[in-house]
Amino acid sequence: SKILLLISAIYVARILGPENFGKWGVLRSTVSMFSILLGFGIGVASTKYLAEYKDSNKKLAGRILSVSIIFSFFFGLISSLILILSSKWLASVFNDTSLLSLFQLSSVFFFVNSIYGVLIGSLSGLNCFKQIALSSFFSSIMGFFLIIYFTKSQGVSGVIIGYSLYYLIANLLLVYYLLKETKKMQIYFNFTDLKNTSIKFLNLSFPAFISGSIGGPTIWLLYAIVANMPNGIIYIGIFNAAKIAQNSIVQLGTQLNAPLITMMANDKSNLIDRMNFVVPWILITLFAMPLIIMPEFFTYFLRESDYDIIKLNTLVSITSFTAYIMLFKQGFGRKIITNEKMWWGVIENIMWGLALLLIITPFINQYSEFGLAYAFALVYFLDLLIIFPIYLKNNFFPQELVSFNMFLSWIIIILCLSFNLFQFSIFFRLIVFIFSILVQFILIYNIIVKNHTNENSNI
Repeated sequence: SKILLLISAIYVARILGPENFGKWGVLRSTVSMFSILLGFGIGVASTKYLAEYKDSNKKLAGRILSVSIIFSFFFGLISSLILILSSKWLASVFNDTSLLSLFQLSSVFFFVNSIYGVLIGSLSGLNCFKQIALSSFFSSIMGFFLIIYFTKSQGVSGVIIGYSLYYLIANLLLVYYLLKETKKMQIYFNFTDLKNTSIKFLNLSFPAFISGSIGGPTIWLLYAIVANMPNGIIYIGIFNAAKIAQNSIVQLGTQLNAPLITMMANDKSNLIDRMNFVVPWILITLFAMPLIIMPEFFTYFLRESDYDIIKLNTLVSITSFTAYIMLFKQGFGRKIITNEKMWWGVIENIMWGLALLLIITPFINQYSEFGLAYAFALVYFLDLLIIFPIYLKNNFFPQELVSFNMFLSWIIIILCLSFNLFQFSIFFRLIVFIFSILVQFILIYNIIVKNHTNENSNI
């Protein structure tokens, strides 16, 4: 399903071109700002608590499910109305009156997108991953054709319509599976004692809400700053074209969030703790590393378009490196959630957001279309350097994974990025890529075998 959406995103980028794709980036960042606030906070809480209580306390699980659905529908509706009412102001912020009607249309996209996040979270908490996969598969097939058809016929408005229909279809399938599985598990919607259930629910969802309320608006504000610069909307379009690859990598990693959170909520063993970091590490080596050193794998599909492919190669390499860091950090995020330390994420996001906003203007002035990519990569990398020792000290990262192998793995990734940035020949980079990916898997294998051997010795 993600591959189909990746292909449709590439087609959208080709059809719209840098400027209109920049407008779509602005619209999506606005929708994401509201969606993260709603979907992430409620969806995460729903996943964690349903995973904990679906077997041990079915009545409480039913109340948790009821609260999550009520909250998502109510806040989704209110936020959609706010988006419609503020569309004129939003268009003025980006200094583009053509965005007015597009912001109003995006309110529908926002509503169905936010409900989607909560439904996914609820089904994940119930361990219904097969049902999620089926709904994703069928909705993405239909969504693929809808997105491309409406984009070709109506431009940016068509992209919004296509994605809205995709999420609507997905939601209908998810609701069907949710009703079917809750009936099978004898978990029923329960609207009694909603006050106490809401308090428990908000204990986890509120800090997640606050955390999202930092990240989403930060990116939106950053786009508003860049859009008001000369050629700013084009820079956003080129950056978002490069980010198609990054988003695909991150979304692949995000597929692991729900099952790993569910496992971690029920099993506190060292094995699960290591899996939380090692499994995504294997995934990002498979998907992020090739694009870091060989971005041509992606930009080949945007040839003969309005994009500068040479510049796009560099941007894809940098954004894929950022994706590598983001997926690595997701392991800390899952630990925070399962240990109910969401306020740690809030503090981290505040530091990340402030740093990004402080450097974006000089970076754009200095590096033009590369400024956005450089800024994100630098801030994410510095953030990881700061938080890693803190999380390691508090046992949020397995001590046994810290080794020379892990250090060498990161050195290889940085070298791969450097070879592309300094424009080494494609033949040289291809040889380095083959060698590097083999070394990466040897390093990961050594880490896994070493820990397995040590664990057996202790037993």
